[in-house]
Amino acid sequence: MGAIREALSSYEKAIQIQPQYARVWYNQAVAFSRLGQLEEALASYDQALSIRPHFADALYNQANLLCRLERFPEALRKYERVIEIRPRLFSAWFNRGNVLRKLELYEDALASFDRSIELDPKAFEVWFHRGKTLHQLYRYKAAIASYSKALSLRPRFAEGWYGRGYTYYKDGQPEQAITDFDKAVDVNPDYFEAWRARGSALRKLGRFEAAIASFDCALEANPESPETWYHRGRSLDHLGQTGAAVASYDKALTLNPEYSRAWYSRGVAFSRLGEHAIAITNFDQALSINPSYLDAARRRRISLRQLKNVVTKPPS
Repeated sequence: MGAIREALSSYEKAIQIQPQYARVWYNQAVAFSRLGQLEEALASYDQALSIRPHFADALYNQANLLCRLERFPEALRKYERVIEIRPRLFSAWFNRGNVLRKLELYEDALASFDRSIELDPKAFEVWFHRGKTLHQLYRYKAAIASYSKALSLRPRFAEGWYGRGYTYYKDGQPEQAITDFDKAVDVNPDYFEAWRARGSALRKLGRFEAAIASFDCALEANPESPETWYHRGRSLDHLGQTGAAVASYDKALTLNPEYSRAWYSRGVAFSRLGEHAIAITNFDQALSINPSYLDAARRRRISLRQLKNVVTKPPS
């Protein structure tokens, strides 16, 4: 840090002597960026570009900083200016694709990734992001093919295995999904999302004990995930372990009190236990969060009838 600050001091002196020297403004921007002073860096790049409007490196770095600041429309304009100046710059096309995906302009993102691939067909990361984009367009078969290409180029790529596995899962192929999730956690044993998705795929196949084991591995990696506690509870419910399921729902609701599905499932569990008054309270919580939750309203009516039957039933 000390060396960077010394360099900044030198650049400031140089700018005082020769304020129209674009390269010094550029160097100052790089130094500011390394210090995490991103707004100052952007301002220095602006100065460099006011002197040299076609300074591609300054435009490119500025676009990258705008991405870090999540100012995606501005970043997109900068990348497009870079491409006008240097139309064969692979990283500009690739980054442009990622920005377009952030802006949910998926078809345009695909076109940008395809251009990146023309420039470097062995760039596994482009095939990967292309797969993610196709997934977001619900073009699952094409997404799987793109992920497969990424994995052929980088076999020990945990995110690629997870991405392809998740697409298999969404495409209604849970067995293939589990195979890919297994690969993902083999590469990265702490891969929370892969363990959780693996649990969901196993639950879909009715393999509830294996699903719980997978959710437990996910919770070792991230114990603060309410969704994982919820899905673990659902699996326990399927096994008839209602008390353990309620404990799992309780944990989900501790982490996210606004989790309407967890309130609903907790209510269903209490209804099974014959605790209809508690069940109604849980359905009420679900409906207070989501007033259009039809299943919660229906189950509340059922529990209310059952509670009335218990109250009015004459003693034997």
